[in-house]
Amino acid sequence: MSPVEGCPTVFQVIWSLTPGLHQYKFYVDGEWRHDERQPFATGNYGIVNTIYITREPNPPPALLSPGPPNSRMSMDVDHETFQHVVSVVTDFIMHVIVPKTSMLLNCHAP
Repeated sequence: MSPVEGCPTVFQVIWSLTPGLHQYKFYVDGEWRHDERQPFATGNYGIVNTIYITREPNPPPALLSPGPPNSRMSMDVDHETFQHVVSVVTDFIMHVIVPKTSMLLNCHAP
C-alpha cells in the first residue's frame, strides 16, 4: 500500500485480480474495517467484508454491418451488442471512474 501522490492521507494498492468475486477489508489503527460506501457481504459468523466483482475484459465487437467504406447504407446497429457495450462502459464508469474521482475530490476538499 502506498500513499496517493499529492494526498498523504489516501492510500492505494494496485493488484491484478482474476475474474470473479473478491472480498477485502482494511486494517486501520489496529482494527479490521470494511468499506461502508461499497457493496459488502456478511458471512455465517457475522464477519463483514467489502466485495468486488471482476470479469474478463471483453474487446468491444464491431457494431456496424459490413459494407463498403463511406457507405451510409450500412449503418444498422446490432442492438444486443450495443446494449452489451453500454453495460461494459457503464460498469467501468461506476467502478473505476466514479470512485477515483470521489477519492480525488475528497483528497483536495477544503
